[in-house]
Amino acid sequence: MLGSLTALIPYGRERYFENHKMMAAVDKLHKLFSTSFEPLVWARSVGLEVINELDAVKAALMISAGGSVRNGKGDVNWANLAAGGISAAASTVEAVRAMGNGLVTTMSARLREIAKR
Repeated sequence: MLGSLTALIPYGRERYFENHKMMAAVDKLHKLFSTSFEPLVWARSVGLEVINELDAVKAALMISAGGSVRNGKGDVNWANLAAGGISAAASTVEAVRAMGNGLVTTMSARLREIAKR
């Protein structure tokens, strides 16, 4: 019968794994954003900037989180996502280079600070 408990049991079984994946991801994000450890804050910020520049990765994250990137017909517009991902990949090289330079700068500043003490 529609609305009975036995009708809802298959839904709970089907959504169990997806719900736990989402809860685990939110838990990890909470831990990541609740720290004030400088190298981790820097890595977190740079990682978010890189994800923000990669449209295909950002769209995939939004789709898996329950949002959507859709065309006018309600379908996921994979062609535009792929094109955006390819164009963003070119800028990723610069972002990775900047991350490496920033990491070297941060670590050398820390080492100088430690050496002064």
